[in-house]
Amino acid sequence: MKKINLLAMLFLALAFGFTACDDEPEDDEPTLADLSVSSFEVSEGFRDDNRVYTSIGATITFTGEGFSSEAADNTVTIGDAAATVTSATATELVVEVPELALLGLYDVSVTVGDNTFSAAETFKIFPSNAVYIQDGDVEGGTWSSDNVYVIDGFVFVESDLEVEPGTVVMGTTIPFTNDNSTSFIVTTSGTIDAEGT
Repeated sequence: MKKINLLAMLFLALAFGFTACDDEPEDDEPTLADLSVSSFEVSEGFRDDNRVYTSIGATITFTGEGFSSEAADNTVTIGDAAATVTSATATELVVEVPELALLGLYDVSVTVGDNTFSAAETFKIFPSNAVYIQDGDVEGGTWSSDNVYVIDGFVFVESDLEVEPGTVVMGTTIPFTNDNSTSFIVTTSGTIDAEGT
């Protein structure tokens, strides 16, 4: 009788052990951190706390948390156009500004899963041939009609500068520098040879 009781108790103990093992929770799948962007930089152009000027084909590097290391799982849009994600880690995304039907002002957002970050800054997108000149001296030479020149702040022409017919020169309305305005200034040692079209 004692042997039967011992066997019964052993059986129950084993059954309980197997049941307890079956009830142990499985390891949770790793989850992404909450999506946040602490900063970003553009490879070309100017930026401040409110605006970003950059070009088609330039790169934007987002630093933050909650990105996917799989590039395809991150969606970055400029206006309605999807930017190509060229590099992705959990803390950094690098994207290329896409071709846009119209150049102008755009909102930028980053989406990972159900989370979306919208940049507070407005992005002004220029053509891929934009040349940015900020708050400094122009040493002369030739500005080609193949480019669009975007000047910011006080820009001084210190020697002979030829501007080809048809060349587009633009200036920022409110400089990104601490200057009061954007000005293209020819010094006493400089000249501009330009013909309008």
